[in-house]
Amino acid sequence: MEGHPALHYLVQLLDATGDGSGSKDGAVDGDPTAVTLKIGPQAGEVFALDQLVVAIEDNAAVVWDGYGSIAASGLSTGCLLRVVNEAGTVVLDLLAGETVKRTFDWAKIASRWGTERTTTNGLTVFHIKLTTALIIPNGSYLEWVIQDDVSSLVAHTIQARGLVHSIPQR
Repeated sequence: MEGHPALHYLVQLLDATGDGSGSKDGAVDGDPTAVTLKIGPQAGEVFALDQLVVAIEDNAAVVWDGYGSIAASGLSTGCLLRVVNEAGTVVLDLLAGETVKRTFDWAKIASRWGTERTTTNGLTVFHIKLTTALIIPNGSYLEWVIQDDVSSLVAHTIQARGLVHSIPQR
């Protein structure tokens, strides 16, 4: 039908560029310079995200009051999860002014608390699912800001899932 938006499903990791082409590794040193991974629609698109999946992979058991197996008392500064517009202004803080400093802090916004599994090579993988209804317009991004050194984790990612609406040009 002419004039109606085309839809397709999106499953993509947040990355350094926001378009899927950059580094997706969140096991980084964000101290003293924060590292931002993000996702945002291309020109003529709008994202309707319905789920975020946080994955923490480590070579030791998850410490609930720590972060993965890092820092038994948690991170010092923490991670942010927010939506910013094209001017860089925060338009939605998914953590309502809080930061994620401990593994358990993800429970503040989790719709399904994670499961911890040990892989055949001895790694511990932990997933947290967040159900959401985020509309990300063109020029805006969902940002995950890492403000501590979490580089000792084996892997750390956030996957976004939802619909991509292609808006027809008039």
